[in-house]
Amino acid sequence: MEQILSSYSTIGHKGALHSLLERKSISPLYMQIYDQLYERIQSGHLKPGDQIPPELELVEELGVARVTVRRAIAELVEEGLLIRHAGKGTFVAKPKIDRELVNVTSFSSRMSAVGLHARAHLVSREVIPATRFLASELEVEPDSPVVSILRVRYTEEEPVSLERVFMSLKRFPKLDTISLENISLYELLAKEYNIAPVRSKKLLELAVARPEETELLQLGRSGAPLFLMRTTVYGQEFPIEYAKILMRGDRFRFQV
Repeated sequence: MEQILSSYSTIGHKGALHSLLERKSISPLYMQIYDQLYERIQSGHLKPGDQIPPELELVEELGVARVTVRRAIAELVEEGLLIRHAGKGTFVAKPKIDRELVNVTSFSSRMSAVGLHARAHLVSREVIPATRFLASELEVEPDSPVVSILRVRYTEEEPVSLERVFMSLKRFPKLDTISLENISLYELLAKEYNIAPVRSKKLLELAVARPEETELLQLGRSGAPLFLMRTTVYGQEFPIEYAKILMRGDRFRFQV
């Protein structure tokens, strides 16, 4: 196995499996292979993005049937620890970002709580007249000025979500000119307007990436699966924002 892994520079010898499996163990061979890979992923010897050797090379080195290797890898793929890329191979998956449906804390705060660095990039900002729908959600007059803000959210310099937020300009004057780069909107609201979110209503559905979203989220292909969350966030006295948030299906999971 050491010889195989020498050609996989991203793994190195620390990721090697033991070529001698316990043939007389009550633990099935596929589970022994699973256990060794699982331990190396959890210990950090195999890191997100590292490639594991192809099935046939593992079969030759370990002296087991291909179905045995395939089952061990399939278990890890099913559990989200490995990911297959067609034509490229099998890699250690990046950990999913947990998102609570009832949480009204900022994206930056949630990422910081799990040890991830987060930032935002402003794509566009414009003032538009409130449609009847936006007027209803924000509890403002139709055609009143609303700031539309489109931002890409990053964790560890990887784009993971695309947020379009709508907020009343009358309630939040100067929001159309204040810098929004790498700052939490909720922190800005607390600092500039002395307002904090207290509750929200959310709708979650599935979507697929269109060309613009594919480019902004660096997905590589249109049609990639996304989560679409529609949410209205409220302060003590009135709605703060209405937002449509597209999240990469390969990077998020939800707690209910």
